[in-house]
Amino acid sequence: MKRIVSLILVLCMTAVLFAACGAKAQSYELGIGMAVTANNAKLKYSATVAAVVVADGKIVDCRIDAMDITATIADGAVVKSSDFKSKAELGDAYGMLSDYGSKLAEWDDQAKFFENAVKGKTATEVAAIATGDAALTAGCTIDVTDFVKAVVNAMNSTHKTAFSTADALTVGVAIDGSVSDKNGNASFATNASAVVIAGGKVVAAVIDCADGTLTIENGEGTALTYAGTKLEQGDNYNMVAYGNAISEWYVQAQVYANTAVGKTAAEVSSLATEGVAGCTIAVDGYKAVLVEAAQNAR
Repeated sequence: MKRIVSLILVLCMTAVLFAACGAKAQSYELGIGMAVTANNAKLKYSATVAAVVVADGKIVDCRIDAMDITATIADGAVVKSSDFKSKAELGDAYGMLSDYGSKLAEWDDQAKFFENAVKGKTATEVAAIATGDAALTAGCTIDVTDFVKAVVNAMNSTHKTAFSTADALTVGVAIDGSVSDKNGNASFATNASAVVIAGGKVVAAVIDCADGTLTIENGEGTALTYAGTKLEQGDNYNMVAYGNAISEWYVQAQVYANTAVGKTAAEVSSLATEGVAGCTIAVDGYKAVLVEAAQNAR
């Protein structure tokens, strides 16, 4: 009887130990990347954003969104506007089926197919993907050039943020944009964010921003000036040298993104926009994409 009781105690203690320990935490990195193009003739600026969760050099999960911003000229000046929706936000209203002649699926569904197709791949393997690849045509026939570029940029980013968790992950991405007049030219800005949620709370977040200026002559676009995203520019963005800033943009942006960590998706809406130690840049726009990315997590 004593042996039986002892065995039961050992089994109970083992069960408690396993329950207390749980699954082993896995280490990951969250990266964000963007691809920017312009259609000069249409005064259109297009930005694609990719969020990637990477472990051991391979994609664990991926999210993609994109936005087109078209400038309008009135009385010789570019009309200021921020009334734009991303392609994922537009959903069926984007019109791949109704307006663009696709017989496969809407843009957001084709993007999701691509997201799944790159899981388990390295940056080199993603870079080798081309529009029309046999592995894609079953669910994604749109031009994936910018998808590939954004994903590779995200994987190769030197500003990925590390995190670890034993819980299942959901990943969100968001992008917003605006256009304004700059000495008669079209000044475009797109803010983007990626967020990972595990165990009901944000475990990692990152922000980026892509600005470009389209030169306009006689009402027509002639050339896009684009130096890369602010993360890609890194120290070359020169906030410290030219703006007497406390630190470069990428440092301050990550300080602000980190304020979302530990919060639920609902709580991200209450992030402070002033008084954040280590961050003096204007963050209202960055808060907006952090909130949206957290709400979009899936």
